[in-house]
Amino acid sequence: MVDWNSPAELARERIASSNLVHVLAGIYIWEFLNSLYFEWAYITGKKRFNWPMIPYFLGRYSALGAIIGSLISDDVPTELNCAALMTFLTACGSFMIGFSSINFAIRTMVIWSMRWYCVVPLCFLMAGHWALLLQNIFMTTARWLPGAGCFTLNTTALGLAATFIYSICFDFIVLALCTYKLIGRTHGYRRSQLVNLVFQDGLIYFIIAFLVNVPAAVVASLQLNPLMDIMFTLPASIVSVIAASRAVRRLSNFTKESPAIYMTVTNPGDLGVVAQTHLNVPDSSKPSDRSGKSMDGVQFQMSTVPTMRGRYDSEPSREPKSDPSTLV
Repeated sequence: MVDWNSPAELARERIASSNLVHVLAGIYIWEFLNSLYFEWAYITGKKRFNWPMIPYFLGRYSALGAIIGSLISDDVPTELNCAALMTFLTACGSFMIGFSSINFAIRTMVIWSMRWYCVVPLCFLMAGHWALLLQNIFMTTARWLPGAGCFTLNTTALGLAATFIYSICFDFIVLALCTYKLIGRTHGYRRSQLVNLVFQDGLIYFIIAFLVNVPAAVVASLQLNPLMDIMFTLPASIVSVIAASRAVRRLSNFTKESPAIYMTVTNPGDLGVVAQTHLNVPDSSKPSDRSGKSMDGVQFQMSTVPTMRGRYDSEPSREPKSDPSTLV
């Protein structure tokens, strides 16, 4: 049986934790640099800033602060104020988890057209989430050990486990609401590109967030030792931020690059016409033709779906038959 509190075991875990931090630093810095174009678009005015972008930027830069603080904790050879540094790291970790969940929740609120019966319950869930996150900030203590750097002395293992379990449940509720609305909205019709994007991304990113949160919740609930309690919190937080940030960027880039009205038309030829439209026109952007030249106006993507109706249900339609896929 492993003695999780023996000096030799703690030394091995310290080395493993340091290596994990450096791997995560490389991954996140690469991700951060490759997505700086998104910030630059707001700085130069190509994109208009709106309030849903606040949790995106706060979560993104909280992750950067956590990475820098973790590298300082592991690599700086001189004595540090480990208590203040640990408070900073736990605060950044809490912000990363909280803002990532908010980003997913905002997407769901938008899909539900900001209906109060969706917004109000999600706001209560977010408030409970943040209550758990904020109480963990001042519960972790550390002190300087020569040759080892800042060493974690005490954690709230049960609090961390409760936080990650709550995050898993919260993300599941958000996914369920998103999936229900999208399936209901597209029932009987061909899905637009935007709906497909939100549906697929929501599922993929939820699975990623779920998989990284489960190990953190399980290990923290086991209470093996203070170092193991927090070893998987940084990976879970970083991966959650990356997933949520990519979801926000992809949706924003889609609305900027796809100025189209997607129409699904049911046209039985000589009978009436039933249509569903989806409008997605970005600010100050124009569609392009196949040669790459800019065109004024709006794209229409139309498709026909055959249906069965009675011969005498309505008077014959005078609309001419058209190509199933017409671009005007």
